Amino acid sequence: MPFYFESLAYPATSVLGQSIDDGVAKLTAELNYIAQTCPWAPIILAGHSQGASVISRTLAGPNIALLSADAKAAVSSVVLYGDPFYETGRITNYPDRPNNGAFWDPTDIYDKSKLADYRHWGYPAGSSTQTWLYRVREYCNIGDYFCQNNKADSSFVIHNSYIQYATAVTGWITYTLTDFN
Repeated sequence: MPFYFESLAYPATSVLGQSIDDGVAKLTAELNYIAQTCPWAPIILAGHSQGASVISRTLAGPNIALLSADAKAAVSSVVLYGDPFYETGRITNYPDRPNNGAFWDPTDIYDKSKLADYRHWGYPAGSSTQTWLYRVREYCNIGDYFCQNNKADSSFVIHNSYIQYATAVTGWITYTLTDFN
């Protein structure tokens, strides 16, 4: 089966609120378009930093009603790295980290717990017992400037070092596409 990679073209700028809103609008339109024109296509989303915020707010933010049911159903796997709106204690955190992100705000109308709605009843790898399998995995390195609100990492070395998860994430995405049931 052929597959395609696509980068989302949105103005990723330091004016964070407007930039994320623009990204959410573009990603919502793109996901709805893919689900309408290629209803058989599984969708895999991956984002780092602001891109992770765009994805998570598209899938669980205040404008979720604009995302079609078909688009939501087509989302096969989501990988988020270093989201500045990281929230500790979420079931989709892989693994959970102790601190909230630098831009996390308890008064925000965005409910990140809704990322857990992207799930499937099935068998975890190597298990004969069914359980909920979450389609979202959020990674946040200990000490990350943005997702752990660690000002000591002002060089962003930790924030830009998620490559260590590549093999595990590749295996997990392959599993979600082939053996999740």
